[in-house]
Amino acid sequence: MPKIYSGITDLDNLIDSLYVGDNVVWEVEAGTAPEIFMLNFLRQSLSEYRNVIYVSFNQSPHTILQKIGETTPKDNFILLDCFTSGKGKNDRAFTKFYENGGDSCVTMVEDPRNIDQFTTLLASLEDNFQSGGRYIFDSLTGMQDLWGDENRTYKFFTYICPLLYDLGTVAYWILEKDAHSQKFKANLRHITQVVLELFKRKDKLWIKALKLEGRPNREAFKPHAYEIDAETVVITSVKKEALLDVGKRIKELRTRTGMSQKELADKVGLTPSFISQLENNQIAPSLGSFIQICDALGVSLSDTLEKKTG
Repeated sequence: MPKIYSGITDLDNLIDSLYVGDNVVWEVEAGTAPEIFMLNFLRQSLSEYRNVIYVSFNQSPHTILQKIGETTPKDNFILLDCFTSGKGKNDRAFTKFYENGGDSCVTMVEDPRNIDQFTTLLASLEDNFQSGGRYIFDSLTGMQDLWGDENRTYKFFTYICPLLYDLGTVAYWILEKDAHSQKFKANLRHITQVVLELFKRKDKLWIKALKLEGRPNREAFKPHAYEIDAETVVITSVKKEALLDVGKRIKELRTRTGMSQKELADKVGLTPSFISQLENNQIAPSLGSFIQICDALGVSLSDTLEKKTG
């Protein structure tokens, strides 16, 4: 399968690059600089003359265009502005961008709270693009804040994610992980192809894969420290250590209790498919989900982690 470059060499090396059809969900904590990953992906895509649709719920067009820079070619770039009439509340501080002439690459969504209108506009842009484009949705959290319902955001994701996969695109989706329920995040992981977590511990930044569909290498499922160097990212290598086979361990404990995958899924508010993928090590659980699963199985977190299987 052809590889797609993220614009960050260390990230490509860690996850074996991106693949055509990948929807990449980024679960991020505050202060982890996800915008650097987005910016590099955007610039890489534009340098390859790929069509890029950037859907912004979190930042104004002026701010985004400043970050992209004047030297970056924007012939194939469309910025779908859901911020100005959304979180920006049509404040003149933001509408004056349009009063001053705006930019030909920017399209303002007049009522971003109207999901049908937003979806129709997005579909019309897709129709004008060739397959193989790139998408950046800067905030699933911003969508949820505007639409007021986690279920509505999930319904939109379940519609658009498979569509983008079929179109042969690559899409980045950003969400603030503490702003969403475990069930919402688990359901997204079930649908999407790649999930990457950015978090901060003791003033260090870390990246870790929670799902990598179609990649046999398990190295990315371990936390790796990273640093921001100017406008790129340097990911630190770690020593290869014996990995705890979490999936196998959970399956052993579940089988021992006589519990089915569906019964376990119901107890922790997840889907049987998620439990199946977890037991086959196709995805990694978040800490919150892992604790819930341990509680449902009647074992402590420490016991589960200490008793490794060969």
